[in-house]
Amino acid sequence: MGKYGCNYRCVAIACFLVLLPTALVFVFLNDIFLAIVKQQAVIAPGTEVEKQWIDPDVPVYVYFYFYDLLNPYEVKQGERPAFNEVGPFVYREQRKKFDLQYLGDGQTVQYRMDHYFTPEPTLSIADPLTHLVTTLNVPLAVRWVLNVGKCPGFTKCL
Repeated sequence: MGKYGCNYRCVAIACFLVLLPTALVFVFLNDIFLAIVKQQAVIAPGTEVEKQWIDPDVPVYVYFYFYDLLNPYEVKQGERPAFNEVGPFVYREQRKKFDLQYLGDGQTVQYRMDHYFTPEPTLSIADPLTHLVTTLNVPLAVRWVLNVGKCPGFTKCL
């Protein structure tokens, strides 16, 4: 066979020794990962996972965008409305869970939750508590569109 036959065998054995563990890891990695997650992510009384689940440290920000009506007086006279998108108005959302009850099956938790929204003026285009935005009253507009042509006076149909 000569010296090249040994090289092919050595390469084949090296590939086998590298590929076999790699294939085994890919085959069993999902099962190993799920077992670790099931062990570490259990919401049980007094655990760190429960503390983070009840009151997470990660901030949640909610971004609101509005369409500001630029010509409200002209719209009242019958002209076409002109809108400008304004935003974001940013609020930090805090979720507080309370009245926790761990049910007998060991896998279910009942709880109540409050949501708190705190304005974040530094992340907003303006102070969300003082900036005025004129918007369209959508329920009123839908009602008006549905009644167009059905009655002679706009205000009589409302």
